Amino acid sequence: MTPYAALLGDRMAGLPPACKALHAGFGAFDGRITVTPADTRGMRLLARVMGLPPAARNVPFRLVTEPDGQGARWIREIGETRMVSRLFATVDGLLAERLGLARVDTRLVTEAGGLRLVTERVAMLGMPVPRALWPRVVAREWQDGGLYRFDVAIALPLLGRLVSYTGQLDTLPTQNDPAQVQPSQDL
Repeated sequence: MTPYAALLGDRMAGLPPACKALHAGFGAFDGRITVTPADTRGMRLLARVMGLPPAARNVPFRLVTEPDGQGARWIREIGETRMVSRLFATVDGLLAERLGLARVDTRLVTEAGGLRLVTERVAMLGMPVPRALWPRVVAREWQDGGLYRFDVAIALPLLGRLVSYTGQLDTLPTQNDPAQVQPSQDL
């Protein structure tokens, strides 16, 4: 079971089909993504050190989700860049994502038409980060035109945007193969 499915439980039923398809199981999904980097050279360097992708405009995007112990491993291939993170459910009902030296714990909030992630805790090198220093993360997902859509923006206090990315994935079975749960096809 994916961490999302474990945390959402009965709330999964209220998600649009494209969102349910992504979070119900593991698989590979293809789509497109646009990445907007930080405005300054220092912030772009920090983003790279953290494993975040560089600037990209409407490039191929592949997300592979696979089981990893009691959690999941998400491999994001953005153009030529590969970003890997580990996700798992915490004992207090949050979704933890570990990317490089950082860990962000979020609450999954279902909304009409989709899902929003709300930051609840941040740690760096295993040490809690004071709330005033937390990155400002705005993350949401929804379905549009039969595609899974996502929009994520990450900014640092006083320093501004670290990275933002928006895009889409084809998560629904093709009409040619109704038994297919998680297709992998080019858009």
